[in-house]
Amino acid sequence: FTQLCTGQLLPNSIPCSSQKLFKTSCSVVLLNGDTCTPNQFVIVWSPQVMGKTFLAHIEEIVQVKGLVSDMASIPDMILLEHILVSNSASIYCMPHIRTTNSWLVVGLRVCLIDYVTF
Repeated sequence: FTQLCTGQLLPNSIPCSSQKLFKTSCSVVLLNGDTCTPNQFVIVWSPQVMGKTFLAHIEEIVQVKGLVSDMASIPDMILLEHILVSNSASIYCMPHIRTTNSWLVVGLRVCLIDYVTF
C-alpha cells in the first residue's frame, strides 16, 4: 500500500492496509457507463464533502487483491484531487481550473457521476 500514490498521500485512508495486497487499475466504468482512466477529470458527488458536487482529477484507481470486486474488475477506491473552478479567464471566455493538492479517496458506486473532457 505504501508504494501506491494513495498510500503515500493518504497513508491512514485504509485500515489494516499492511495486511492486504493492492493493485492499480488502468480504467474504471462510471455509473453513467463512461470509461475513465487516471489523469482524466470527473464530476463527483461525495457525502464526504458535505454532499457537494465538484470537479476532480483521477490520480489512481485501486483494487484490493483477492476480493470479489477484484474478480469483477470493480475498483475498491479511487484517489482524486479536488480541482478548483473559478471565474472565466477573460482572454478565452472559459472557466479557469487549477489543482488544489487536496486529496480524497472515494468509492465508485456513490461518488463518480460523469466524465469531463477539456
